[in-house]
Amino acid sequence: MPKVTGCGEIEEIERGKVYRIRHHLGRDPKTGRYLRSPKRTVHGTKSDARRALEEYRRELEEGFANPENLTVPELGWRWHEQRKLLKDLSPLTHATDECELKKVERWFGGILVSDLSLSLLNMVYSSMREDHGVSQRGIHKLNAVLSQVMDLAVKERLVKHNPCRDVDVSRPRSAERTPLTLDEAIALCQALRSEGFDGRRVAVWLALATGVRRGEALGLTWRYVDFENRRIYIKYQYTRDKKLRETKNKRSRWIAVDDGTVAYLRTWRAVQARRMQVQGLTQTPDTPVCSDDAFGLHDPDNFSAWQRGYFVEHGLGRIEEPEEGGRKRRRYVGYDFHELRHTQATFLIGNGIDPKSVQGRLGHEVSSMTMDVYAHTIGGNDREAADLMGRLLMTGGEGAGDAQGEADAAGEPEGTPAAPAVTGAEPVRLTVVGPDPDSRPCPGARLVEREVVRDGRTVWVEEWRVTVSSVGELLELQRGLGVPVLLEGGRLTVMAKSA
Repeated sequence: MPKVTGCGEIEEIERGKVYRIRHHLGRDPKTGRYLRSPKRTVHGTKSDARRALEEYRRELEEGFANPENLTVPELGWRWHEQRKLLKDLSPLTHATDECELKKVERWFGGILVSDLSLSLLNMVYSSMREDHGVSQRGIHKLNAVLSQVMDLAVKERLVKHNPCRDVDVSRPRSAERTPLTLDEAIALCQALRSEGFDGRRVAVWLALATGVRRGEALGLTWRYVDFENRRIYIKYQYTRDKKLRETKNKRSRWIAVDDGTVAYLRTWRAVQARRMQVQGLTQTPDTPVCSDDAFGLHDPDNFSAWQRGYFVEHGLGRIEEPEEGGRKRRRYVGYDFHELRHTQATFLIGNGIDPKSVQGRLGHEVSSMTMDVYAHTIGGNDREAADLMGRLLMTGGEGAGDAQGEADAAGEPEGTPAAPAVTGAEPVRLTVVGPDPDSRPCPGARLVEREVVRDGRTVWVEEWRVTVSSVGELLELQRGLGVPVLLEGGRLTVMAKSA
């Protein structure tokens, strides 16, 4: 690069708004002709143009230049080719990159890499949003790809700084997923148990019971099912490009499974082995658990089409035919496979399982991801936290339990027992003893176990569970029972009403 002489030009393009700048670089030693640097566009005031001219001079002296007059789209496609050669990414990722680079061509065609600035980016994004109705999500995706392209420009010393990293384009919140209700989840489990076995139904069961992703369920083989220790090992996912790849965050994990899932998988393994024998095949450790009809890995796209039809059949979705442009188009509305994973997380956190354990089951890279997605399911413990802090501050951190007991007793009739400590969203076990009760002991209680004890007469012993999220709710529960109650820790023994 010839030496910068220090002389620069500022050319006004649009009064008080847009300027072009460049520097004199002295004479070409071969031709003797005067050389000038490539022009740069500055959006702002003339003072901004002067500052940009000085910055441009420093970049030229330090070796930052764009002698090829490389445009932003040209550098984008160079980045794309390097990315395909250097990184083992799925075809879907490359297709997404190509889609975004076509948008870069549309919005930044002809813009030199050295001319891309924060003010230009803000102006283009504002036009996209206000004049062309591009969503915040669309702008965020475009800026994310463009930022990677400009990172390459910094590495190749075409520019000194990546302006895309200074743009305030916040990532939009993901659409909130709706988990299955408890009744829907139970009905789905009962349907899976009562219907015939096949690999697709097993995938649905695994997602509901363990929270695995679709690709992880379809990529699971019998080698990674540990019946003895009641767990499965998630190492691969089967992706839409028909390849076994590492999991989404490149980390494998063990997931514990319950006895019912162990029994379900044992039965399916035996059924699958018999069906394979009929076709002259042998089940091996590498046989997919959620196999297709040919006992190979199940095509993710075909599986999703089946899953939507299955959910419609069981009342978890529906097919609508809205009229668009004078034509009716069929579309599925309802739960997707990922909602099963969301259901698992919601049930666990809602019943007091700590977020770190839920993170491990779901395979999130960090627990903050789990909290960001599922924190709303933990429940309203804010009032309980405030009450606890108040008790600690009033007593200096000592005798908080006694202070609470005195406060409760002051407003309660004589003989009303004090409430035990309750952890947010912790299931409280209600043991009902006495003659056959006519109904559940309280609203929201769920029957866990029932047995009949014969000792001269028939006595019913029932164990119910109900979720209580605060001390206040527990007190209301006790008042509403209307029968004698014995408290011991987190267990309430309720004498049932006489039959």
